[in-house]
Formats: sequence, C-alpha cells, structure tokens
Amino acid sequence: MPGFREELLIDSPSTTVFDLLADARNEVQWNEGVSQAELVTDEPIGEGTQFVVTDKRGEHEVEITVFDRPERLEFVLTSKQMDVAIRFSFTESDGTTTAVGHFDARPKGFMKALLPLLIPFIKRDVAKQHVNFKTLCEARPS
Repeated sequence: MPGFREELLIDSPSTTVFDLLADARNEVQWNEGVSQAELVTDEPIGEGTQFVVTDKRGEHEVEITVFDRPERLEFVLTSKQMDVAIRFSFTESDGTTTAVGHFDARPKGFMKALLPLLIPFIKRDVAKQHVNFKTLCEARPS
C-alpha cells in the first residue's frame, strides 16, 4: 500500500483545526483541486458522516470513520481509481497545533502499477494544499 506522512504546525487551537478538517465542505476553501463538497448525511458531523467530494479526478465518497475531537480524525475516501485511508492526529501546545496526517492508498485496476510513480507528485500537491489549509485555520479567530 503506497502511502506517506505529512506534518503541519498551525498557529490555531486544535479544536479549530479539527473542526475545519472534519467538515469536508470546507475543502472548497483551501483545496484548489476541489470544486464541490456535499454533506450527504444529517448533521451534526461525527463518526459515520458522509460526503461526496468532486475534484479534478472526479467524484469521491468520503466517510468519517474516527471522530475523537480534538485529538484524532480518520476518513476513508472511495473512488473508482483507489481507496485512501486518511488519519490525522492533533496535539496542541500554547495555541499551536501539530497535525500529523497519514495517507495510505489502495489502488484499483491500472492504478496499481501507476500509483507508485505518482506518489511524489501527490505528496507535493497535498503539501501545497495543506499550506492553504494552514492559512485558513490561522485566519479564524481563536
């Protein structure tokens, strides 16, 4: 399973970081590749919440599988090309949150051969989008 780890230091409380990340509808504000994100289950957002997210690769189903606010958040993204398990842990110290993300892909079909070659590009894009996420979090009042 190809995967990678990403760490962010965000000058914002962990509850703010957690809440902004947990609600996939916020992705249109910070992820340049996402054009639409729709909540398909009822609020409040928590474990089992589902979204449909549309990005440059198509439509994906996203489900929150772990919702331990504000310390742990996990998603499963399902698409035609691959499934991705996304795990975040959050620790806060003096108002700064360390967010550590783990991304583990389970490619399908031809992507099994192609994904190992694409991982460096995907990792670079995720890092770029996380800079945008950090900016969004830090712009929110504490």
